[in-house]
Amino acid sequence: MQETLRTVKYSIADAVKFEKIASKLGRSKRQVLSQMIDYFYRSKKDPKDMNDELLKNTIVKGQKDSIGYIRTQEKDLLIPIKGELL
Repeated sequence: MQETLRTVKYSIADAVKFEKIASKLGRSKRQVLSQMIDYFYRSKKDPKDMNDELLKNTIVKGQKDSIGYIRTQEKDLLIPIKGELL
């Protein structure tokens, strides 16, 4: 079955940027466009949001979880071991 294709019109400036992105990634523009659509569809991110608050919040949450784990290990394991050695 042959794929039905659609057309999207965009500015020359966007075409230059798009070509650079595809070239840098070593993929066709069609493949890059498809991957961008999949990325935004799955992540539910807004391409207009340049700050990407969702990503920032995810990173901060991961850092807090890691710090909490380290502190627990320090309290439960490292401090008692240090006390036994002294």
